[in-house]
Amino acid sequence: MHHLNVLIGISLVICFSEAVPVLDHYYHRSKRNNGLKTQSPDDRESCKPGVASPVTRVNTTERLKALRDLFTGNGIDGYIIPSGDAHQSEYPSDYDLRRGYISGFSGSAGTAIVLKTKAALWTDGRYYLAAEDELDCNWILMRAGETETPTMTKWLIDNLGATNGTVGASPFFTSSSSWLSMESTLKDGTVNMKQITDDLIDQIWTTGRPSEPNSTINALPMAYAGRSWQDKISDMHTAMAEQNVDALIVTGLDETAWLFNLRAKDIDFNPFFISYAIVERSRTRLFLNDKNRKLTENPKDDATTQKLHEHLNTGTTGSCMVKWTLCRGS
Repeated sequence: MHHLNVLIGISLVICFSEAVPVLDHYYHRSKRNNGLKTQSPDDRESCKPGVASPVTRVNTTERLKALRDLFTGNGIDGYIIPSGDAHQSEYPSDYDLRRGYISGFSGSAGTAIVLKTKAALWTDGRYYLAAEDELDCNWILMRAGETETPTMTKWLIDNLGATNGTVGASPFFTSSSSWLSMESTLKDGTVNMKQITDDLIDQIWTTGRPSEPNSTINALPMAYAGRSWQDKISDMHTAMAEQNVDALIVTGLDETAWLFNLRAKDIDFNPFFISYAIVERSRTRLFLNDKNRKLTENPKDDATTQKLHEHLNTGTTGSCMVKWTLCRGS
């Protein structure tokens, strides 16, 4: 017998994601002579005296100061800010654009590293010119993937290794494989990597931040889904038994949307909702923000009349105890 509970608790499973690594990983293309691959503020043409700043440029001086003010209390000498969200989404919500906030760079690919006296951003050739226009003169601009450009780990070792420095990062915005690889490389260069579970950008981004996504979740009718979510869970149980797995943690937003035949609008141009799931042999747990409202509100898709708790066969609080005979899979 299998039952499903809908719970609140979205902060426990991100580090298990095995998405494509986002640290020290960029597309490697044929090298072209496009000028400097690493530009300090003094090298950047738009940062030289008498040159007008592009209108797209964001002044990050106060943001960087606010971030650095948190270093001592967290026992770190620098902080890594990747582009991704807690689900390794290709398209994060505006609420999750932390790297864009601290750097002013709006491109979708890039990683920022802020030290006590330096700040650098790595991005690939697709966004390099845009980054030059958007980054203010607090920033070193790195063309990632070029042989002349230091990797993030080498740059950190060069700047922190001599003093056995420590760089922090949120474990929620980096895949586990990427984290472990970077941590090992830094350790060899006498730099420590520290998990900061209370993200520092979240602590300083207190004004002008877009709202956290929280859209209505709509059931996808069988005419479009093709199979019930219970049948999909049953298939997962079969595969888990074959692999001798007791539990599967689902972090990708496209995966939870597919698995439970649900759609929403938390991400622009993507029918997803912020969520996690844990599938075990005897139960399935779906983690949502604001679950009581979402379970009971009317759908906003004309294709369905089912409320979320009706689609999931749970009670209005997400518990299976109320509707034990229906809330099950095989």
